[in-house]
Amino acid sequence: MATYTLVSSSIRVGGRIEYHLQLNPNESVLLTYDTAQTQETLDAKCDEIVAFRKEEAEKQAKIDKAIAEALWTDEERANLG
Repeated sequence: MATYTLVSSSIRVGGRIEYHLQLNPNESVLLTYDTAQTQETLDAKCDEIVAFRKEEAEKQAKIDKAIAEALWTDEERANLG
C-alpha cells in the first residue's frame, strides 16, 4: 500500500470530516467521512482510486486504438506488415 500525503482535513457542516489527499504531483482527491479515519484507511481508499483510474485509462487507450485502426485507410492497412 502506498502512503499518500494528507494536504488538509476539515470538519464540514453536519460534522462530516473532509480529507484532501495528494495522489501524485498532478492529482489530488477529497474524501468525506462521517467519522475520523486513520491514515491507513485513507491510503487504502486512495490505492483503490489510483487503481480504478489506471484501469479506466487502459480501457480508454484500447478504445482509442480500436477507433484509430477502424479509421485506417486501405493503404495504411496494406503497409502494416
